[in-house]
Amino acid sequence: MSNLVLLILLSIVNLLQGGNSLDKRIADDVKTKLGDRVGTVSAHVVKNQARFIAKGQIDKIEIDMTNLFVNPITFTYASFDIEKLRINSLGTLVKRAPKIESIGDITWKAEITEGELSRALAKQTKRVSNPVFTLTPAGLKLQANYQLSVLPIPFSVEGRLRIGSGKTIILKLDRATLIGVGLPAFIVARIEQEFNPIINVNKLKVTKGEEVKEAENVTNRKLDPRIFRISTDYGILRAEGGI
Repeated sequence: MSNLVLLILLSIVNLLQGGNSLDKRIADDVKTKLGDRVGTVSAHVVKNQARFIAKGQIDKIEIDMTNLFVNPITFTYASFDIEKLRINSLGTLVKRAPKIESIGDITWKAEITEGELSRALAKQTKRVSNPVFTLTPAGLKLQANYQLSVLPIPFSVEGRLRIGSGKTIILKLDRATLIGVGLPAFIVARIEQEFNPIINVNKLKVTKGEEVKEAENVTNRKLDPRIFRISTDYGILRAEGGI
């Protein structure tokens, strides 16, 4: 996920020396960089002109996206808020060599449908096939097949999603059944191992490394994505975090 933020920051600093309609120009540039990996992009820039000229500071930048593909998951909705971004305004205005001097808080939000979660996880499991997640405010239900030797065994589980290390979302099972009969603990543990972690923000990649090489040259801050909160609703997983 950090390389996505780097691309956004590159768009911002490269466009600051332009004229009006900064919101639209940033949104269009991010959309161009991401191509078919995103549906729509909108941007809103909060900037005090006097503070920007004196300190090179932008108070806040809000980026909203729909249908954002961050391999291996498509987020139905994603947003990024970047606060107190300061650039070398003299370099930008005179030398046309933008450089980020400091960045305040960067926060993000994302939503994933239960159908997309099922699709993405079907690709990363080896012994579980045809997973179908049902999300509710109380937690989740999962129906799938577990490959035991040569036999696919249909099962259903109930559980919850939890934050793991601060960078992962994990599946915690309360119970698992086969035709109404509870499955032994070792099977339940194997099912959890197949799926966990559900999401690891360090492994979410929006683009190839060479595409962010230029972006890495405009900021001196390490970008470390974290998950702060998660919740489930009917058909939706919501997550919030910082970078």
